[in-house]
Amino acid sequence: MKALSDGRRHEPTAGDVRRLRAARSGARAEVRAIETTRNVAMLVAFRREIGAVVRVASPLLISLLADEGMELDDACLSIEPQQGWPARPRLSQSFKKEPQAHTHLLRHYIAGLPQEAPRRPVLGGHLVERKDGGWFCIDVVNHSLEVSAMIGPVTLTTRYGELYVGFADRIPETILAGSVGRLVEEIVDHAALRGRGWRIVAIEDPEWPEVRSTLVVATGTVDFRLPWAR
Repeated sequence: MKALSDGRRHEPTAGDVRRLRAARSGARAEVRAIETTRNVAMLVAFRREIGAVVRVASPLLISLLADEGMELDDACLSIEPQQGWPARPRLSQSFKKEPQAHTHLLRHYIAGLPQEAPRRPVLGGHLVERKDGGWFCIDVVNHSLEVSAMIGPVTLTTRYGELYVGFADRIPETILAGSVGRLVEEIVDHAALRGRGWRIVAIEDPEWPEVRSTLVVATGTVDFRLPWAR
């Protein structure tokens, strides 16, 4: 290497700046290509994982999608992994018994607070903005496609054949107590619930004063395999 011997400062020339900018532009393009390739590969791996385990779906999820003019097969193509996957969620946690519904719903319907979009579900999911301003989220929970939804003042969450209905407003205990055995559509009027024959089987009391009592509804599940796993 030949040393500069005149003792002067040698600032970057216009040519140096052009080469640096060109090199940086090329590096950015390479990184974008690497990230695109990585994202595609990660999605393929994620779909392979959930495709191997998902075997049922909530019928309420199918009803809510139909109400928005959507098919479950098409909606599944938008499911993305939870942030941090596959390091999270840890399987030792995700396959434990699910928490009580009112625990899961606490983030959605604390009275008087603005409603927020749901946190990431157990394995992954897809958030659907409803035409009426509400939302619902397809949740991949272990072996099942579940749903959590906010429809006006009512929160709906499914887990393994049961639907949990929560209310932002306080419902008189006499009305709640008398709802057991009735059809849920008689309590919550929504197209996705009508004509399904789903009955309220229990009332769960809240553990926190901000949370209202929760209706437990028997919905059952439907057999379902993800499109790419059939």
